[in-house]
Amino acid sequence: MSRRLHERGKGPVAGPPSVRRWEYLEVDVHVETWSDSAGGAGRLPIEAAGPGQIPSIVGVLNELGGRGWELAGVSNSSSPLIYRMLLKRRASGAQ
Repeated sequence: MSRRLHERGKGPVAGPPSVRRWEYLEVDVHVETWSDSAGGAGRLPIEAAGPGQIPSIVGVLNELGGRGWELAGVSNSSSPLIYRMLLKRRASGAQ
């Protein structure tokens, strides 16, 4: 395309940019358990037994990641024992 055509705005016309559509999942973590907005729930594993061991959400996140979910954010709640993770993935049928 010549510079002249480009400058006058008469160059090739591109279609509108595609809009990505997402679906979201909320996962609430409460001490040793988790539940999500799709009805999933479970207990968090403790990798090594012993005093002071903390349950880990990593296994749950890896499983969800395998199904296309990615962590988009984490927030606390009114209780210091509960936090919420927001995950997203491309919506089914989205371009």
